[in-house]
Amino acid sequence: MSTSKAQLPSWTFAEVLSAFADFLIVSIHTILYEREIYPHETFMLARKYNFPVRQSRHPQVCDWVRNAIGACMDQMRRVSRHLIKVDVNNARNNDYIGRCV
Repeated sequence: MSTSKAQLPSWTFAEVLSAFADFLIVSIHTILYEREIYPHETFMLARKYNFPVRQSRHPQVCDWVRNAIGACMDQMRRVSRHLIKVDVNNARNNDYIGRCV
């Protein structure tokens, strides 16, 4: 009786980083929505990973998310970061709301 192991995809480091960046983008939009950082009506329903997710419709919020993730990916490409954390503060008084690591 022979047993065969399923072949895992052979991904390059760049492909893994790209997939991780996509995941982080979805995650940050979800945090912004669930923590009610922006009004719920400013988000649209989208699908990613075959699940419904929320994405901000505001161009500046989308740019900020992309730029933040881009900066993280630059650090990871240089292998100078091993941890990414997202601190959420109140924009009005800078009170700490929460952290995602």
